[in-house]
Amino acid sequence: KILEKGQLSSSKGEILTGKNTDSESIVKIDKRGYYISFESNNRIMYHETLKSPGKFIPEHSDFDKLLFNDGIEALAIKDNGELYAIPELPPKGKDFHPIYKFYNNSWTIIDKIKIDQGFKIVDAEMIDDENLMTLERKFSFYDGFKIRLRRIKFEKDIIKNSEILLESLPWEYYNFEGLGKWKDSNGNIYLTLVSDNQFSPLLKTEVKEFILNK
Repeated sequence: KILEKGQLSSSKGEILTGKNTDSESIVKIDKRGYYISFESNNRIMYHETLKSPGKFIPEHSDFDKLLFNDGIEALAIKDNGELYAIPELPPKGKDFHPIYKFYNNSWTIIDKIKIDQGFKIVDAEMIDDENLMTLERKFSFYDGFKIRLRRIKFEKDIIKNSEILLESLPWEYYNFEGLGKWKDSNGNIYLTLVSDNQFSPLLKTEVKEFILNK
């Protein structure tokens, strides 16, 4: 079911062009609008609706150090409106992925995490206030696309545990970049993954779902 659709526009209400078009992640803020992250021209915008002009939100000083096409790829949000953002790769000169939190109109780095074996963070989802799920992906001509699902457990915004729940085999999946969740009437949590075909006839757009064990 499509709840809302629209063509993203700039803060001036104009259609996005050039490097400003590279949107990556979207989260819904209860009934108050959307946050959308962009790479290339690294930024996060607020939209009251998907048809309304975007509004710039403040930036963390790190955002200017993010790599081209490896910027803010993942957004996740808590029920209280706290926004979490993770770049696809760490800022220039850094080895750990920072986890940024936006609340009360300002950013902080709550913690950092090391992502190994050439994987990049491509999306995230809050399972609850203490558990963050990340979708990680890498590509090589030898192994094709590989993905990982990682659960990060927090206590008061400090990482207490990081556990890889799934790692795919070589060539098992396509280019999965989107992650969402939903809950059925029995309380089971489902993770929904969607792939990006990069406008290539060689890649498929796929949707996969996994049940998250409690």
